[in-house]
Amino acid sequence: MPKTREQKEQEVAELTEALKGASASVLTNYQGLGVRDQQELQNSLREQGMRFHVAKLTLLNRAAKEAGIELDTLEGQQALAIGADDPVGVAKAVAEFAKEHEALEITGGIVDGKQVGVELIQRYASLPGRDELLGRLMGSISAPVRNLASGLSGVSRNLVYALTAVKEKKA
Repeated sequence: MPKTREQKEQEVAELTEALKGASASVLTNYQGLGVRDQQELQNSLREQGMRFHVAKLTLLNRAAKEAGIELDTLEGQQALAIGADDPVGVAKAVAEFAKEHEALEITGGIVDGKQVGVELIQRYASLPGRDELLGRLMGSISAPVRNLASGLSGVSRNLVYALTAVKEKKA
């Protein structure tokens, strides 16, 4: 059953808002991907706070234009994985899924309101995730404090050893 004009306008409005609020989006050609695999991808992205939106190319182009994004000509059956918080996270999630499902092909992306190529999306996917980067940052911040505490405890430990040695010598 074809969509009514109101449904199409609603879909364009939703896509426009999602694109405006997105830190990054990944364009994919999902031709040949089964319905179960699409649902698996949607569920996996939803668990991570992202969306996978399948739309007609005309609606996708109209939404991008309204969001202030110039898209090159898109071909095939395109879908959009949208991540609001972490540009690396959405690229990593889609790239990992594409490794397992050859039918899903990454065709490009949108980062900071500009269309980017597959190479940049692949580079984003190879970066460490947000949680790993935060862990590294916390390790870097806590290392000097940990080293200071270790050094101070070493001084007191050496004092105890020296006092024990003097006590044993006198005994």
